[in-house]
Amino acid sequence: MHPDELIEATRRETVALAAAAKGRMEAEVPSCPGWTLEVLVNHLGRVQGWVAEMVRQGASDRVPFPGRPDAVTPEWLLDQNEALVAALEEAGPDRPVWTFAGMGTSRFWIRRQAVEAAIHRWDAQLASGPAEPVETELALAGVDEMLDFFLPLRVKPDQLTGSAHLHATDSEHGEWIVQPTPDEILVGHNHEKADVALRAPASDLLLMVWGRTPMQEPEVFGDASVLASLQNALAGAA
Repeated sequence: MHPDELIEATRRETVALAAAAKGRMEAEVPSCPGWTLEVLVNHLGRVQGWVAEMVRQGASDRVPFPGRPDAVTPEWLLDQNEALVAALEEAGPDRPVWTFAGMGTSRFWIRRQAVEAAIHRWDAQLASGPAEPVETELALAGVDEMLDFFLPLRVKPDQLTGSAHLHATDSEHGEWIVQPTPDEILVGHNHEKADVALRAPASDLLLMVWGRTPMQEPEVFGDASVLASLQNALAGAA
């Protein structure tokens, strides 16, 4: 997705989350055990404020995480979102800034915040009824982020017991092959045979790699224990 599309997705998904939370802040969030919608709104608003400040500064290191506001409301979340969107739009994708992997560019945060907002919008809607799937291209960007960035960064090769092929059934370019070697985890985007294959819509793949229950039963072919090892490893990477 183009950076402008991702920034707009951050706005759109946050607005939808705020709407789902309005008047229901004490509702429990089934996909985040122990959380209410108030906790979820507090979390996302503080994350968005934190990233906005980091991007505005072009910070070379992690800035302090903001404290809890006096009043956690959907309106406060929308204010944090406006500040984040403004910071990302002003910075563009190429401003040098700290990321979870050290120095990078604001492009990292543009994608990260869109995916974060989309997943938590799904969480919030689930607390009040059926949740809408994440839009296909945004979901693909989120699976890319998890498998290309977080998995190699945070998971050791010996945590995976074999290779896995993930295939988004609603996209011509949604394929990933995860192959552990003795020294590293390789991630490709080809159609290759693996020890286990998983087929599902992109939104369900995104939910799965972020530890949520897919909206429909995925198709699994091959060694299910390999998929279990991948899911366990992804839980630690999230």
